[in-house]
Amino acid sequence: REESYLRTSACTCPSPSRPSDEVLVATRCRRIRNVGFETRRPKRSGATEVLGCRTTDAVDRREETPVWVVSLRSTTRNTVGWSDELRLEGRRVHAMDALVVRAEGDGIRPSVLLTSHARLGGQYLINVPEGLSRLCLEHKIRPTGKLKAVFCTDTKQDQVGGIAGLLLRLSQDGHGQLEAVGTNGFGKYLHAMRHFVRWLHPKVVVMECEHLQAGEVLYEDDTIAALHYSHQQPVALERKRHRIERMDMTDAAAKSHALLQPMRMAPECLPMAQPDLQGRLNAFFAQQQGGVSQIREGMNVGRKQVENAKDGNLVPFSDEIGSLFCKQADKRRMAASTSGPIKTSDLICYNLRLKSLNTSLLFVDCRDVGALSAFENDRNLSALQSGERACCMVFHFTKYTICTCTQYQKIFQQFPSQVHQIFLDKGPTNGTLGHHSALRTTWKLNMISKVHFPLPFRSGNGGDESQGWDLELLEKYTIKSVGDSTQPRVQMEAANSNEMDNMSAVETALFEENPELEQQIRQVRTKLETITPVAGDGASTNKSAAEKLREKLKRGACTVATAPILTDKPQTVAQKGPSIFFLGTGCAEPSKYRASSGILVRMGSGRGLLIDAGEGTWGQLVRFFGTSMAERIVNDLEVIWISHKHADHMLGILSIVKHRTASTSFHVVCPGQVHSWLEEVMSIQGSSCRLVHCEHFGRSESSTQWEAIGRLGLKEWSSFRVIHCEQSYGLSIRHADGWKLVFSGDTRPCRNLQAAARGATVLIHEATFEEELKSHALRKKHCTWKEALETGRICNVQTLVLTHFSQRYPKMPALEGPPDILNRTLVAFDGLHLPLSDLAHAPSLMQGIRWLFPASSSSNGEELVS
Repeated sequence: REESYLRTSACTCPSPSRPSDEVLVATRCRRIRNVGFETRRPKRSGATEVLGCRTTDAVDRREETPVWVVSLRSTTRNTVGWSDELRLEGRRVHAMDALVVRAEGDGIRPSVLLTSHARLGGQYLINVPEGLSRLCLEHKIRPTGKLKAVFCTDTKQDQVGGIAGLLLRLSQDGHGQLEAVGTNGFGKYLHAMRHFVRWLHPKVVVMECEHLQAGEVLYEDDTIAALHYSHQQPVALERKRHRIERMDMTDAAAKSHALLQPMRMAPECLPMAQPDLQGRLNAFFAQQQGGVSQIREGMNVGRKQVENAKDGNLVPFSDEIGSLFCKQADKRRMAASTSGPIKTSDLICYNLRLKSLNTSLLFVDCRDVGALSAFENDRNLSALQSGERACCMVFHFTKYTICTCTQYQKIFQQFPSQVHQIFLDKGPTNGTLGHHSALRTTWKLNMISKVHFPLPFRSGNGGDESQGWDLELLEKYTIKSVGDSTQPRVQMEAANSNEMDNMSAVETALFEENPELEQQIRQVRTKLETITPVAGDGASTNKSAAEKLREKLKRGACTVATAPILTDKPQTVAQKGPSIFFLGTGCAEPSKYRASSGILVRMGSGRGLLIDAGEGTWGQLVRFFGTSMAERIVNDLEVIWISHKHADHMLGILSIVKHRTASTSFHVVCPGQVHSWLEEVMSIQGSSCRLVHCEHFGRSESSTQWEAIGRLGLKEWSSFRVIHCEQSYGLSIRHADGWKLVFSGDTRPCRNLQAAARGATVLIHEATFEEELKSHALRKKHCTWKEALETGRICNVQTLVLTHFSQRYPKMPALEGPPDILNRTLVAFDGLHLPLSDLAHAPSLMQGIRWLFPASSSSNGEELVS
């Protein structure tokens, strides 16, 4: 196969005069056995190079593999007398790349990806913060099949929030095995994921480092040996109890628990003219297997894998999830540690020994200054400070406030001067944006309306719109040793170019490419200025205006507070009156253009409701509002409502809960599986909130629930069943002022949704697939664009907003339908700010969006995420 590959590559040169030239290539290269080939065509015509041929004969697998570069070069373009030259050049490579990945402007905390240059080397990831998968996709730095181990310094979302997304991605890539090392409670955190995700591979072997002695080897392979140090005594954290409310009904004691269990779909939720197929299948299998419980989504726990893993010293972590394992001794330790309150260390330090480079990398995360005294006297640290043990780099995950304290700086100033100290937390002024593709899209949309499509927040300059963004987010450090040198060298380079310093160049390029576009955009702006009411124009006191307002309320329209004037000057997102802000409009797969589902509904009083919270929801709040304003919005939340258990709708809850500092508790309304997951994970992280099932909230006589609903200004609240996975819901709310908002959730067209959405002021409807992919929609229980438009037409909604698009359609979908409903339809983008007073803007906004993004039925290969 390798010889055939070489012959094919040789044929890409100008046709040789002698047919035997092809054979010459294969004959000479056949002498090198067990090699891997990579071809590259150089720019110079008449040449073909075969690069990266690496020998493996008689080489110690524990040492770096010699690399042989084989190149076939044509010395002339003349086909007559075509000569060739075979050149072998050997050199020994010892190198490791350390890539720092972070985007604080998008709420993504730092992580470090280590990649060995050796052919048999691997990749190692230190910390997996929430939102990492999407950021890696944006910059094409996703962990590959070489990823062997993950090391986490805590069980908080800043360190482990993205591990579920990482495992799903590795599962799709066919990954084999992954070692996962963390602190106390890490195994329980991974085990809790069984409530919403199952995977057969990779096989995950979990280890909690605090159960081992300091300096004991955690993980070892041919490339690295990992050790850990922590301060001498772990500190017990007081576990905050979260409150769980249930229905208070005389005959509902058993029903209350049943609602938290898997339920079959109610008949009224079924599609029109479609039989209860799942119910029939459940009955069939129960009859065939003698009373087997009903089919549940994703319940393949991989029994064969559990049985096969019992060889050696690995045992299943639990019988409930077949792809999570641990060592026998570690299982006993973890079982003992989870029987009481979760304990954790205040300082964790991983020491990764690079075998071929004969040096170490330190990764330090200190969460309490009180732990520094014990760490300062650690003999392992002293050996590194004195140079007795080699160390070339120290990565500080410690927060900025602790890094600046005198005691912390004193400890690490004692390291030799040639040791590179990398402080990853840059402090509150750092606002690096990582999602550059989404920034380009938002910039273009901002040309249409600065109110409806605000630009991301600019950190470090008070939000000054005249300043640019910090886009340099990747730092790459290469640790290499040349020849027999014992002292490795560290070389730093920026891994991405800051190509968007001047975003106005994007606008200029657009207008140069399409001269008519500038005039079209100005027409849209003129229409928006004409429609938008002017503050202080006397409309609020005009009798005829009051009569028109009453007529609108009778039709289910919304009331209007003072709306902003649209000008060319930058405006903030803060508005008077209720508004809807779309934080994420994508679906399950990560995309560089659209984030996971999240919709913020802010009332005129400032109180808020968050509908769905996919992974990265907190990051989207930080991106558009800045950290301070995002914390204020989170503290003003009364309710987080989750539609169903899928990861792109609920993985961001924990980060929202973590950043809430208000003394008053708030409600997380969710289905049973999400309820069970939060119940387990919150006990580890020490979070607090009120967990209520979707079918309880708003139906019981609980005073706290109705107080929360009242503070939102609502008089009606209803969660209704829809057709997706088990326990999937839609939401309908009605404000005291008369407007009504309905959210479909993920669903197929169903009667429950049509009944709830009839006459709604705003219907936010999922539109995952185009009509040509209706078979996908049927199989995955989603809606097509045409079906969403039809639902809006049938329900006679005032405004239909489409969201939750497949990543096949990163920008503008090609909508087709009756003009009546199309004129009331708006396509949502990340960052769309829609005041309810501006619903009349939908046709004008859509006109501008169509001009900016010509409709396409699918994206190109670069934009499509398989």
